[in-house]
Amino acid sequence: MTRRRLAALVTLAALAIGGIGIVFAIGLPNLGRVPASGSVTAVGAPEARTGVDDFRFASFDAIYQLDRDVEARSTLHTTEHLVAVFPDIDQNRGIRRAIPAVYDGHSTQLDVVSVSDADGTPRPYTSERDGDFLVLTIAVPEGQYVHGEQHYVIEYTERDVTRYFSDTGVDEFYRDVNGTGWAQPFGEVSARLELAPAVAAAATGDASCYQGAEGSTARCSIDREGTGFVAHARDLGPRQNMTIAVAFREGTFVAPPFDLFALFPPFLIAGLGVILATIIAAVVYRIFGLRAAEGRGTIVAWYEPPENVTVPLAANLLGVPQRAFTASILDLAVRGKVRLLHDPAADAYGIRLLDRTGVSPDERHMVSRLFWSGSRVSPEVSDGLVKPDLDIRWFEPRERALGLIAASVRKHADALALSAGLRRKPSARPVGSWCSGCSSVSRCLW
Repeated sequence: MTRRRLAALVTLAALAIGGIGIVFAIGLPNLGRVPASGSVTAVGAPEARTGVDDFRFASFDAIYQLDRDVEARSTLHTTEHLVAVFPDIDQNRGIRRAIPAVYDGHSTQLDVVSVSDADGTPRPYTSERDGDFLVLTIAVPEGQYVHGEQHYVIEYTERDVTRYFSDTGVDEFYRDVNGTGWAQPFGEVSARLELAPAVAAAATGDASCYQGAEGSTARCSIDREGTGFVAHARDLGPRQNMTIAVAFREGTFVAPPFDLFALFPPFLIAGLGVILATIIAAVVYRIFGLRAAEGRGTIVAWYEPPENVTVPLAANLLGVPQRAFTASILDLAVRGKVRLLHDPAADAYGIRLLDRTGVSPDERHMVSRLFWSGSRVSPEVSDGLVKPDLDIRWFEPRERALGLIAASVRKHADALALSAGLRRKPSARPVGSWCSGCSSVSRCLW
């Protein structure tokens, strides 16, 4: 296998690997993706899978404690209290709660502190990352079921949960409380925002509350209470959410640094990295590995005949003597010995002898015959060449003299080949003969 083919195969393989990484990065996070920010699904019995969403939430209460760290970046401690009401039949084992782990293109460094019931008794749960969400599966063991009113208290911490909005010129705490991914209705949703003293001093007093489906502008109540705010919404249907927004003076919170891994999944970064590295490696290999040897540039083909081998002689040796005449005229024109002529008025073609020096004997033979035979003027020949003032030969249509000249050129080239020892006459002696004394079926060689 050549180096070029090997390099091409390696490049294609690397591009394929990178492409697979990108497909996985784009495709895998979307498999089973929970819609919208913060959603929940039910964990039900296998035989009752079609009805696992047939329950409701009596309430969803969230307490947010907003503060700043030593870098003036926002921190948040959240406690969610969900009260679910399940049917009395063996249908559900629990719930799945999807908590956003990415905000405004960066990680919130989400950390789950505890999951318990209303009395503080820990509830078993598992967690897994699904795209921009951390999904908590809170369920009793298989074979067991939950019935009636169940309390789920989820406590977690986050960082960098605020953002500067250029259209309003303020920092904002903008939060979807329960999210739009629920398939169940809510009797009541509430949120209490508790502000640390330094943060409370920077609050502008502007606060908003919205409720309904995604994009809804329907208002809900939000009131100042002490140093914080309290918001309420009632009778939210499936896929409906409550959102709160509280404003702070610009510069209250420091924006987080750029987080590449929050914007792009690791598979995508790895795939793009492989493709980029492959392109760089291919370019480097092409420049240094496949470059021409030192001193070699563009090769221009240039063919020269062997020394003392003219066109007529070469045609003779190659077995194409019929091409010698025309090829010799073109060769003389290329070398500047003759010039090709055309008379448009008479539609005639001819040649002019320009230089009589540096021609070989067989070329001299052709030139002397060409300019002596059938010339329109009486030539004066000196040393076998036409004088400069008698150097034009016009070709007549169906001119018999040209055929005789061409035959003479071929015959002269044949004689030169024999005299130079480049060709020899065949032997006149027979190759084989019938010999006396041999049987009639025997053949003797001399």
